[in-house]
Amino acid sequence: MESLLRDIFFALSNFFLIYLIGNSLNLSFLTVKGIKKSKKARKQQEYHNRLNHDYYIPVSIIVSTEDDEKKIEKCLKALQNLNYKLYEIVIVDNGSIDRTTEIIITKYELKKVNRPIHRVLPTGELTGIYQNSNQKIKITLITKSKTKKKDALNAGINVAEYPYVIFITPNFILKKETLENLVRPILEDDKVIICNGTLQIGSEQSKTQEYTFPTSFLSKLQVFEWNRKNNIEQVYRYLPSLTLFKKDMIQVVKGFNEEAIGENFELMHKIKNKITEKENNKIKESNNAVALYNPTSNIIEFMKQRYKQYHGLKKSLKKEYQGSRNLINKIKILDYWFYGKYSSWITLLGTISLIMSCMNKTIELQNIIIFFTIYILFCSTLSFCLFLINLWEKQQKISFFNFLKSMFWAVCDNTLLPILLFFIKIP
Repeated sequence: MESLLRDIFFALSNFFLIYLIGNSLNLSFLTVKGIKKSKKARKQQEYHNRLNHDYYIPVSIIVSTEDDEKKIEKCLKALQNLNYKLYEIVIVDNGSIDRTTEIIITKYELKKVNRPIHRVLPTGELTGIYQNSNQKIKITLITKSKTKKKDALNAGINVAEYPYVIFITPNFILKKETLENLVRPILEDDKVIICNGTLQIGSEQSKTQEYTFPTSFLSKLQVFEWNRKNNIEQVYRYLPSLTLFKKDMIQVVKGFNEEAIGENFELMHKIKNKITEKENNKIKESNNAVALYNPTSNIIEFMKQRYKQYHGLKKSLKKEYQGSRNLINKIKILDYWFYGKYSSWITLLGTISLIMSCMNKTIELQNIIIFFTIYILFCSTLSFCLFLINLWEKQQKISFFNFLKSMFWAVCDNTLLPILLFFIKIP
């Protein structure tokens, strides 16, 4: 019996080591492929940017907020400075108990109005509607008792007056050209009903400025995490964070589902399932449509965000796999599941097997240390290269000191971050 267990642990240990080698090769493939796709897309985008449009489609920007008094003013200030002619801002305050509502009403001189709302999507009762009257950009504030976020977003859709909508939180800062770049694919092809942009960590910095890292330890790790996420998204196309939707399609699929986890994931896949080949509707990407994301430095909030994103994606991919008839698409999803969905379970089982194998002396501890050192350095090098490529694409400078620090944070990204994310993938 003891010999059988030793053989089982030895076999599982070898499987785990082969799995890690496969993961590093898979990550290399996705990195190279993502860079190529990104480069091609940016060249096309640069060409399209030379085409000036004299017309615009109206867009409603829906901002969902809850106890965000420290963030809301900076977010709204950026929204008012967009290089776009026709848009409105709809703020949905989901039961804030801090000064969020007071700040918005006072800063933008909003007045309470008795405006009829066509409740196309079911939502909870609204406690107030406020609007401005003397400013260039129309701002509407909806206040309501606290409910789930999906209910608040559905309320924003009911109030939005324009045919295209985008959903953000006060953590998002839209760059001046973000909305224009996000809308451009729709202007060029009226069959486009969804357009995805990208998120980047940090504040807006000009090309002449040297790159500076965020201040907190956790925020620095997220810089490399989002670089990797955006690059992988070039291949998978399953991870939308900044998305422009055609409003009538949202209404067709009955808006956000109260049972869903991860709003944009769920909504995009619900709409994709409604798209038929006959209608020829399309989903596009715009690499130049970038929103800046203010990363959290609170470990509890970080874990909650990643839990929501991970399990929302897992649920959406399951539906995508069941509904897809494309073999390549199914293989992509299975690949993502193998190295994403089940990674924590495989890691847990593999780690236990390695420990037992070392205790039984069927595997030398020294060899395991060498293997993991090479593995971590290899993955860290990929993260470091992606970081530098991202700076190069934005034409940003980096000091020699920050260059050295980025090497250190790339290693931390591949050692400490997986430990944090391990606990959200196990449930």
